[in-house]
Amino acid sequence: MRQFYEKIPATFAFNDFANPDAYLEVPSDWYVAITDVVGSTKAIEEGRYKDVNAIGVASIVGVRNAVQGISIPFVFGGDGATLLVPGEDVDKVRKALCGLKVLANDAFSLELRAGLVPVSELKTAGHQLFVCRYATSEDISQAFMSGDGLKAAERWIKDPSFGATYEVADNGIKSDVDCSGFECRWEPVNSSNGLILSLIAEARGLTISDRNKSYLSLLSSLDGIIKTFSGPCPVNRNSLKLSKGISDSSQEAKIRTKMISPIKLKLYAAYYWFSTRLGRIVLSTGISAFGFGERYVKEIVANTDYRKFDEALRMVIDVPSHQMGKILSILEQFRRNNELFYGTHSLLFVKYGAERLKLLKYL
Repeated sequence: MRQFYEKIPATFAFNDFANPDAYLEVPSDWYVAITDVVGSTKAIEEGRYKDVNAIGVASIVGVRNAVQGISIPFVFGGDGATLLVPGEDVDKVRKALCGLKVLANDAFSLELRAGLVPVSELKTAGHQLFVCRYATSEDISQAFMSGDGLKAAERWIKDPSFGATYEVADNGIKSDVDCSGFECRWEPVNSSNGLILSLIAEARGLTISDRNKSYLSLLSSLDGIIKTFSGPCPVNRNSLKLSKGISDSSQEAKIRTKMISPIKLKLYAAYYWFSTRLGRIVLSTGISAFGFGERYVKEIVANTDYRKFDEALRMVIDVPSHQMGKILSILEQFRRNNELFYGTHSLLFVKYGAERLKLLKYL
């Protein structure tokens, strides 16, 4: 069952996240791996969102590198990630998670919580867990996860009474995790339509069917607004710009060198500067070199996971600022009808940069 996920027939329709026939039940001998940065809200308020995001992405890269030869489903959550891994690889995953905890502390002075929960124990406790493979293109797919098993796993890991049963312990040695492939070389993406809106919606229905109806109804209502402008995806060819300075290399350099020595850190920063400078030249000329060029950029745009689902609908969309009121009105209507909880965070782009517009918390 190690190749369970790869054998799931892929769907090319995003709305199939609400189609039970697109999912398969996760095998009992698999595990749920969960990571999250402890105190991430405070760190982000202090302006350390790049550090928090970098650790979240590194946890995906580290676990995927530990599980060689197969694809595994995962969902990035900003300050961490949720991944499903085969039982026969759990020791390698545990070692990687341990290394990630050490790396988070050594490189960023952040605490990473990491845990592993057996799917068999979730099922014994009456929880369900299903996964769907959504193809964003012919070559790339992302996972949708459904069922209450993910929330249960997170509760178990964080539970003060028995969380230690599932939490991965920090062994206190130097980081031993392979983060090769981790890159963070693009400048923050600006809005093309005026405002970047992050949205999380969590349906409240008692059954999966009821919750799916709420999600589809919400998307249908939002589509009526989204179709009135150029497109909701915040990433496009014009918005993608490579970093310019060595100072932008901080997160990538720390993770790739694992803070082994100051010399390696400086050498990697120099390599980062040279490679991004070369990349800007390649993009400006329209040629391709070393597998990088316009085709690569088009693939990034096509495969951007600005919409995802892990028993909550998560979207980062680019909208005109004057549509914000309509979107919030729709969300409020669903909340008042007890169909869902929601949370939004918005960045309004004006002449001199991005400014926070509004933060609502109903989750």
